Amino acid sequence: MDSRGFSTEVLKQQELTSSAQTRRSSSGRGFTRHVAGFLARHAECALSMIRSSREFERLVALIEGTLCPQGAVVKSPDFLLDRTTGKRRQVDVSIRMNVGSVPVLVIVECRKRSRAQDVTWIEQLAQKRNDLGAAKAVAVSLGGFSEAAQRKAASHSIETRGLGNIGASEIRSWFTAGHLHLFVRRVDIHRVSVDLDPNAPEDVKLDPRVAATLADSPSTDTPLFVEKAQGKHWSVSEIFMDQAARHDFYAGVSEDGTKFHRPLELKFPNANVRYQIHTTCGLVDVVKMTLFAELWIEKIRVPPSVLSYADARQDLAQLVEYPIDLHKEKYVLSLVRDAASGVVTTYLRRAVN
Repeated sequence: MDSRGFSTEVLKQQELTSSAQTRRSSSGRGFTRHVAGFLARHAECALSMIRSSREFERLVALIEGTLCPQGAVVKSPDFLLDRTTGKRRQVDVSIRMNVGSVPVLVIVECRKRSRAQDVTWIEQLAQKRNDLGAAKAVAVSLGGFSEAAQRKAASHSIETRGLGNIGASEIRSWFTAGHLHLFVRRVDIHRVSVDLDPNAPEDVKLDPRVAATLADSPSTDTPLFVEKAQGKHWSVSEIFMDQAARHDFYAGVSEDGTKFHRPLELKFPNANVRYQIHTTCGLVDVVKMTLFAELWIEKIRVPPSVLSYADARQDLAQLVEYPIDLHKEKYVLSLVRDAASGVVTTYLRRAVN
């Protein structure tokens, strides 16, 4: 069986917290010269990696959310009431916060286009800001702005933002200590055996089709088991993932990619918390399941994309992103650095197609 067809993946990070909005100084222990050198060597043309307009909008929302003061609420997309028509209109990103006792709304509109945006879009955005009653509007263009558009934006008090690639020397200057590792836990299940409830009829046997599926090189994604309490159907891979959260299956497995063969015994002594399986006598409880598995831990180095987020005068933030493909799910590990304070915020989020 293809080991990538069924695997359990775990991000192992040393001295780096991946939960949203965990802040850490770039001069602290969060990152090392190892990371900086790796980024500098492998940074790609990041702008070409933004594949869709929605991904661009989510990226902008993430950066703006990092730069916002504590308590600000960022939504992407959002639907706001037009004060002229009475209908709701979509904005790419909204930011709500209080300044003192006064609620403030900021809208952010994004355009993922290769050419520089002209005055027409700026005028449209100025009108949209007024119709929605926003205090401020921000225009973000992947292709930048014409000189006339910049002047028009300034006259309408609209902030402009752009994304650009970052050079290796800049990357090296951000990070000075600590280190990051990404590991993936893999499993290849060669065979599955089950022990049935001893109170079942003596002549009970597995349904022939079920028995064939559990034989050599089993189809681990087929929902063969039924959860007794709720009637939910489970596959071998789903049971493994569920049990892996409760058992240390990878104890003693080295992180150098060496494969370990071991039987994994899953016992279900509680009659009310068991799986059932189809037999010649109907559904019968499973009291023990043995997975004959091959386990290993794979170290993966993912090339990052690196961007700067700037207004017309200076960088506001820098962004490093790692696209991570974890079997059926795609994630993005993002490191956003506030250019003014040097504080780095890390996020782990699902990718948008």
